[in-house]
Amino acid sequence: MTESSFSQHPPVQKQNRKADWRLSSHIEIRLLWVGIFIFASCILLIGYADPSIATYVKTFDQRVYRFFRVITSLGNSAVYLIPFGILCIILRLLSFIPGLQPKKRYVMKVYHSFLFIFLSIAISGVITDIFKFLFGRTRPILLFKDNYYGFAFFEFSSDMWSFPSGHANTIFALATALFFLLPKGWFLYFSVAALVGASRVFIGSHYPSDVIAGSYLAVLTTLYIKQYFVFKKIDVFEKLRYTSQEEQKKESH
Repeated sequence: MTESSFSQHPPVQKQNRKADWRLSSHIEIRLLWVGIFIFASCILLIGYADPSIATYVKTFDQRVYRFFRVITSLGNSAVYLIPFGILCIILRLLSFIPGLQPKKRYVMKVYHSFLFIFLSIAISGVITDIFKFLFGRTRPILLFKDNYYGFAFFEFSSDMWSFPSGHANTIFALATALFFLLPKGWFLYFSVAALVGASRVFIGSHYPSDVIAGSYLAVLTTLYIKQYFVFKKIDVFEKLRYTSQEEQKKESH
């Protein structure tokens, strides 16, 4: 092989490597179309329906409000980030203990599973907070109190952080992450997520478009984090099963 022909190979390898972390083109195209639909839906809701829906659900019985007030707590990111963060630290430390070396592969698989959930919620949450600051959308409470509805942009006040919904983002990031790890329970995950998303509207914290945008952002972010794990060959998306040293040796041959 000549020097000139050898020099042609690295760029090809680099190009393939760069493409590996991305989703396949047909999936990205579908996500783009879904994104366009979500964007159009949000525009229509913001312009024509959000205030009316928020005003309508406010007339519901207080028992409905109390029910959704309990449900909405499932969308609090701290409920997941703190325990999963602590578990990740503990499991990572356990992997260094000599006596646990035979079980290290299993421990690391559980660690990476928890890390995947943690990163899905944390990263999508940070992106959501950036959008909240950029858009500065007023919450429904300001519509009810001062008849104030719209976008102020670049706001730090929590009353101006309606778009997108952080709670909806958190619960849909969790649901999507769990779907990739344990797909059989998908109906339960997304049913709970939809209920939490609806609760944000029923308790008057968000408009429907906020919930839709936050949910889509969570799913999209988690998809790319999952793809990054696959690219790095981090094995978490198969059934968790403890394997002995003998089994590990057989699998490696």
